[in-house]
Amino acid sequence: MCSKCKQRNGWIVAGDYPRCVYCGNEDYAHPIKRKRYSAKGLTYLARYAGKFESYRDHEVVVHVIRSPNNHAAGVLFNVDCPWCEQTMAGKVKEGRKQRFKCNSHHSVTIENQEDGTLFWD
Repeated sequence: MCSKCKQRNGWIVAGDYPRCVYCGNEDYAHPIKRKRYSAKGLTYLARYAGKFESYRDHEVVVHVIRSPNNHAAGVLFNVDCPWCEQTMAGKVKEGRKQRFKCNSHHSVTIENQEDGTLFWD
């Protein structure tokens, strides 16, 4: 429960502390524990490019992995869920966009721009 506005279940992870989506209050008593990533392969941070202002500070960790069939499928990604930090499985690829889902049913769409930058929605 938010100590400022007393709303329940309104916390998002944005930055280093949980933030209330109703009033913007940050809970400094409970810092977010971030994963430490090893330097295996290429790792990118995809910025949020959607319509919700509350996610503007969120970044998604995207790992570029080797294709099991000699790159016939193109570039493959492993994505860490921005909410529960589970590894997300890729589902549908449409041009430069690819949808991912985790076991908690969160979904993320990664878009690969022509200049190589990654965005998520």
